Amino acid sequence: MKMKDNRFQYGSYPSLSIMMAFVLLLGMVGWSGTPASAATSKVCDVNGTTLQSQLEQGRSSSIQEDIHFTDTDFLSQTTGRVAGNGFLIGTSDGGCHWQKIYTGTWQFSQIEFTSNTQGWALASAASGQKPVFLTTTDGGTTWKKPYNGNLRFTKIDKKSGSTGFAYTTSGVYKTINGGAAWTAIPTPANTRGGYFQDSNTGWVVKTVSGSNSGYRIMQTIDGGNKWTTSLSVGSLEVSGGEIYASGKQVWAILYSGSGMSQVSYSVYASADSGTSWRQVFGQSTAGGGKAPGTGALGNGEGPAQPGGQPGNMQFVGNTIAYLAGGSPAGGKVAVGRSLDSGKTWKNMPATIDGSSANISFLSQNVGYLAVTDSLTPSIYMTKDGGKTWSATLKFTAKDNN
Repeated sequence: MKMKDNRFQYGSYPSLSIMMAFVLLLGMVGWSGTPASAATSKVCDVNGTTLQSQLEQGRSSSIQEDIHFTDTDFLSQTTGRVAGNGFLIGTSDGGCHWQKIYTGTWQFSQIEFTSNTQGWALASAASGQKPVFLTTTDGGTTWKKPYNGNLRFTKIDKKSGSTGFAYTTSGVYKTINGGAAWTAIPTPANTRGGYFQDSNTGWVVKTVSGSNSGYRIMQTIDGGNKWTTSLSVGSLEVSGGEIYASGKQVWAILYSGSGMSQVSYSVYASADSGTSWRQVFGQSTAGGGKAPGTGALGNGEGPAQPGGQPGNMQFVGNTIAYLAGGSPAGGKVAVGRSLDSGKTWKNMPATIDGSSANISFLSQNVGYLAVTDSLTPSIYMTKDGGKTWSATLKFTAKDNN
């Protein structure tokens, strides 16, 4: 996933024609993330003007929105992809060089790769349309639409082989044939978010109204046939939630209200598969009101302030969790993290311009962040767990031209 301007030092090669033939062949066979030769220049160019122009020319003319990133997915510390509205790019040298993989109609909202060739995605064919399910077998150069039903998913999770899960705003579905057909998993009424670790073990967020208004975190260990309450959280306002799980770690993000470019939400964590829980923090704001499970003053805050909104969460190993955050009011994005399954939480300095972000972490220290708003489209890398960041690619917003 590399190849960009100044990639090759032509004068150091005995045969320029051989190198040019190699470049042309790579473009013909599609992108597979093969590393460059040892002689490849390591001079990195953060300026994405040439690549941005290439992507904008290749995107569908029907896409009116300014170019911006939407999702990141790294397979290793050096190899990964970043998707956007009408394009997909990749790197295989840690962001030093970026290469176009796809341009066209599909406006990606999520990508999921389990290898350099096999991947799933959610993407819309036109702005305002709900995303459809797509698959690729060539690293993202071409995409197919194997499912022609009426379900419209908000999140996908590709497991091994042809098995995976997909989620709507109120349900959970499973496929065993690569997404050609989906089977509904029984879930409690008023489900508003979920995650399945495997065919048996899953979690959902259930909303409750009335005098006991709030959330219930429900667990199943038999594929949805029976659900039990693992955590109850009171909240005057309920607007949905998200579940993340890996190994024995289970985390829940529960939302309250929003307003004045601020979001109120709480984060809960379990280190023992839901046997016990702790509130990691509860961010109450003037615009969003009380966070679930807290008072008006809240109980701590998430990354990027004031009133930052959460992005996606990433796990590393058995105890480490990272959360992206962006503050439209403050104009900054950042990450927060726990190294001990939620016992302690630390927000890293918010030094990157932007209002929303998506992250992909490969170790306790190494991770990537894509600024996903259209005013500051850029990609950063950290080698110290989010304390400091180095830009690997920057596009120019049209409003800044």
